[in-house]
Amino acid sequence: MKFEELGIEGVHLVRPQVFDDPRGAFLELFVGHRLSAHTGRPMDVAQVNCSVSTRGTIRGIHLTAAPPGEAKYVTCVSGSIIDVVVDVRVGSPTYGASLAIPLDDTQHHAPVHRRRPRARIRRGQRHRGRHLPV
Repeated sequence: MKFEELGIEGVHLVRPQVFDDPRGAFLELFVGHRLSAHTGRPMDVAQVNCSVSTRGTIRGIHLTAAPPGEAKYVTCVSGSIIDVVVDVRVGSPTYGASLAIPLDDTQHHAPVHRRRPRARIRRGQRHRGRHLPV
């Protein structure tokens, strides 16, 4: 796994290693101890959801206003989506900054949003985009 900081404190992109062979592919979508080693914080998974969105669907604005909030780990397992993160932390050096992160079923990237107040928006890009927000 490779980790990339995306310019807003606590927002990272996880790039899993994909092992392709004639049967298909295998990858590790989430490895808790590797994520913790990179971010310096554990991510205790309490709930895993699956959302299916038709093209153009906007899946609301998700906001956790009070610390510690919720950490999010989102990946797209079918189709494609755009995951948008907005820094809504008053006083933050990146207050108001936003990132639009395209996710699809071929690259398997996963943006991680740590436990700070941030707003998130997801939009389906292709027919029936399936994504797993953890």
